This record gives sequence, C-alpha cells and structure tokens, in this order.
Amino acid sequence: MALFFGEWEFPSQENTIETCKVFAEYIDNGAKGDDFEGFKILYRLHDLHNGTGVFIAEADDTTKVFDHGAPFIKMGKCKVKVRQMMTDSECVEAYKRNWR
Repeated sequence: MALFFGEWEFPSQENTIETCKVFAEYIDNGAKGDDFEGFKILYRLHDLHNGTGVFIAEADDTTKVFDHGAPFIKMGKCKVKVRQMMTDSECVEAYKRNWR
C-alpha cells in the first residue's frame, strides 16, 4: 500500500457548512468509507475557518482515494489535490538507489 496526502478546499463557507452537516452524519454512522479493501484514512484534519482540510490515507492506488472522496467532491463542489508520498525509510531507500 502507498501513502497519499490530500488537501481539500471549499469555494465558500456555505459549501463548508452544507458539507459538514453530511460529514457529521457520516462520522456518526461509523465512517465506513474510511476503511475498505485497498484504502484506509489514517489522519484527517479540518480548518473550518478557511473551508479547508488535509488527510493522509493508505491506499493501493489513486483510484481508491478518488472512490473515497468522490461523494464529498460532488456534494460540496470542493477542489481536492492528492499526492503520493514516501515514508522516511522509502525516501532513504530511493536516495540510496538513485543518488548514491
């Protein structure tokens, strides 16, 4: 599994408020979409003042990350940026393989 870092941003406070209502229900109902075959949310942090947030997920590939976020993107009309990341050990291994 690979690690992914994601950021989201809502275009307005109204979108943030509307989506938070549905997100609260999602969390209250067990957040089942946070952990399914090939995908797991590890951390999620919210900045309600600015209508933004970040997450770190573990996933087989980017399609699993999209599967998780697509309903929120559609509902809240938010922008999402996702990047695949490396752990410390993966970074050192890549350095040794390529630049040493």
